[in-house]
Amino acid sequence: MDISKVTVKELLANPKACDAMNAIDPKILKSPMVKLVKGKTVEAVFNMVPDSKVSPEIKQKIREALAAI
Repeated sequence: MDISKVTVKELLANPKACDAMNAIDPKILKSPMVKLVKGKTVEAVFNMVPDSKVSPEIKQKIREALAAI
């Protein structure tokens, strides 16, 4: 999965991607902010989210997990 092209809406429609995200950090997909960024790419959202909310290490784990899908 190429996070520079896949939107959040597309990610949410993919059960494997959701499972991967939830295995790394279950609170991310439960955030009410997810509804506001459905049209943006996953990469664009990562760039918007401050490291204080989601650490660079978690972002990297998610990138790797989604790239494998």
